[in-house]
Amino acid sequence: MNKLFDVLPVPNVNNSILTYLEVASKIMATKNSVALLANIAKRDNQLFATDLSSYLYMSFSNSGHVDGVYLFKMCQAMKTLTGLNLNGATLENFPEMPLIQYVDKFHSLNEKQKETLLNAYKFISDDVTRDFMNGIYFDVTGKAIATDGRRAFYSASIFPDFPNEIIKRTRCIDFILKKGQNIKYQSTKAEEGKSGTYSVFIFDYKNEHFTYVVQNIEGQFPNWSRVIPVGYVYCLQMPNLNEWKTIYNRCKQLADKTTRLQITFTDNYAIFVIATENDPFMEIGKIEWHGEVLDTCNQLLINYEYLNDLLLIPGLQKIYFNQENFEKVLLFEYKNGDHSVLMPMQRDATS
Repeated sequence: MNKLFDVLPVPNVNNSILTYLEVASKIMATKNSVALLANIAKRDNQLFATDLSSYLYMSFSNSGHVDGVYLFKMCQAMKTLTGLNLNGATLENFPEMPLIQYVDKFHSLNEKQKETLLNAYKFISDDVTRDFMNGIYFDVTGKAIATDGRRAFYSASIFPDFPNEIIKRTRCIDFILKKGQNIKYQSTKAEEGKSGTYSVFIFDYKNEHFTYVVQNIEGQFPNWSRVIPVGYVYCLQMPNLNEWKTIYNRCKQLADKTTRLQITFTDNYAIFVIATENDPFMEIGKIEWHGEVLDTCNQLLINYEYLNDLLLIPGLQKIYFNQENFEKVLLFEYKNGDHSVLMPMQRDATS
């Protein structure tokens, strides 16, 4: 077994294998120095893949397939378990999932909870140096919270059974929330004597049964409640989303290497201005507006990508602002009790 490659038998095409390969593509590392992780394994009645921080199993009882380690890309190309495994990979040296202390009770995820988690994902930081913000935090009141430092999302208290943990965002969890069925969840600890906690998801997809295990993020989540405004009573008029879509598309087409959008409020209109290559103050459109115009400042500077994300979350009903200072955080309120906040950009001398 010290050869560079071992050729494994070529079984017949199997729909179960195709389903596993589809889901496993969400966990396979695109770039990884560990050659073993380019393979998937079949052991007893399971198919298994890992990137060392998460693990995907599928029940698989087809006795016509040989236990062993298979090159993932070759399996994809041939649409079955076949091909060459890398660097003499065997079941003996293929990574094992750490032992964890399963508990008896799993919590089912309903449609409202799934939608809320997908909305929260839009706010997660992708800064790898701030890993404590690379996931969704569940507080002791049952809220799901996510932030990237410039904006934040916090749900209604609809996760009362979830532990006080930070669940890492992964491509596989995205897939589970969007396409998985009968999703159940639990958080559990590593084996006795070792640190760390894990999130365990069991779910069905295309009549196959999967288990997905991912290590939770360790660290202190930011004091998110500190940035939530209180006492806001003034609301911005809700924009017509079709009109906003036109404004947003013009921003994407014309903006010159910036996501800054200036909104100026008059008695009758909200006027949108961006910086283009040839014009630092180009008006790209306006939306009818009826509301109070502040004496101190009637301009709002904002990241149009962030604003678009918040406006398109279903059920938006109110946008609150600080009536004394447009540079203070904006508060977005949704019909289901969820909220998000967005920090405007600061004005400078050229604004």
